[in-house]
Amino acid sequence: MVVTLPKEIVETQNIKENQYVEITVKKCRKDGFGIFKGMGSFTVEDELKGLE
Repeated sequence: MVVTLPKEIVETQNIKENQYVEITVKKCRKDGFGIFKGMGSFTVEDELKGLE
């Protein structure tokens, strides 16, 4: 398995290349809240546009 670690974590944990590390993996629920920053809330007008 190949894992890419963020640079900040590598630096703060002082992780070196080819060093063994323990990583915990768990399934998490994906939340789409905030994915499209700056986009307004979904409105009734938006829903009606899809029916045209």
